Amino acid sequence: MLLRPFAAALRRPLSSSRVFRSFSSLEVPPLTPTATITAAASPAFYPECNHQLTVLEHAILQRRPSLALHHLEQLQSPPSYQLLQKMAVLLARQRKNQSHALRAFETLCGVYRTIGLNPDDYTILASIYVMDACVHFQMLDAAIELYDETVNQGVTLDLPAYNGLLMALIEAERLEEAMEILKELINGRDVCPNEQTVLPVLVELITNREYESAMKIMKKGQNRGVEFSSDTFHPLLS
Repeated sequence: MLLRPFAAALRRPLSSSRVFRSFSSLEVPPLTPTATITAAASPAFYPECNHQLTVLEHAILQRRPSLALHHLEQLQSPPSYQLLQKMAVLLARQRKNQSHALRAFETLCGVYRTIGLNPDDYTILASIYVMDACVHFQMLDAAIELYDETVNQGVTLDLPAYNGLLMALIEAERLEEAMEILKELINGRDVCPNEQTVLPVLVELITNREYESAMKIMKKGQNRGVEFSSDTFHPLLS
């Protein structure tokens, strides 16, 4: 059968570089909107908030998301985007609680919309964690929105984050969106896709008997340096 080799290849595990994140479940209060943050915001401009910021930072360091959210609600003005990135990571790691994943997404989107944002390594880290949380809870609209935010800000995630997003989209039968993202990855220069990146889309195209589209994607992948195994390559030639 044409699909049997593909199915076998698809069951191969992702790269071991992907880190499995641990999470815990807690209830949270409503999150203060962060869409109007300015990068210039600093505790020095709000001396009365110094104590609240201190206890907020302490709660984040202690990995206490509910307490951190409580202290965030007490602030009279938004904290720096650097601190909100740490908050997003803390919330995204609470993998047993979907509401925390949603709050992490909302917080990070607020960071991305910060006036004068200068993305750094922690922005990348927060984006990877939040993307992982969105995929885990099947929040695919949020995941795509986050993907668009990263593209607009020139932020590149790690390959396992993209692989996970593509697999989730295929499993949700959202082939068109998966193909669009895959084409952007193949045509870009910031991340080098591999066979595991391309394979879910190829399998779905062949399942739908869209052989010409599958061949085009495979050829583009090869031109980009993707190495396909014989289990993937030979069925398309038969």
